[in-house]
Amino acid sequence: MIAPGDKSTEFHVHACEDEAVYVLSGTGTARTGDDTHHVGPGDFIGYPKRGPAHEIRNTGEEPLKLLVIGQRLSEDVIDYPDQKKRLYRFSGHTNELVDITQITPLDPAD
Repeated sequence: MIAPGDKSTEFHVHACEDEAVYVLSGTGTARTGDDTHHVGPGDFIGYPKRGPAHEIRNTGEEPLKLLVIGQRLSEDVIDYPDQKKRLYRFSGHTNELVDITQITPLDPAD
């Protein structure tokens, strides 16, 4: 449940996990990549892994109730573009949040 004016989570995208949202009640705005769409009861949104980043904001005056469905794999990489952060999640290890600007890409020739 998302209170009026709040959002579901930080704007993010998963590298390994698919997600889906079904709106039970209330109204809001789904931000997906550069697009925003109004959502309400009965709307379904699929978020594929490595797709555009996403979040949902409650723009109504009542709680926004969502059914959020997703894989919860033991390993994933989640990017937070607005914060320029990346979270590495590996089973049995402490999650590591890093600044994306500090990541050095590997040279494919190596």
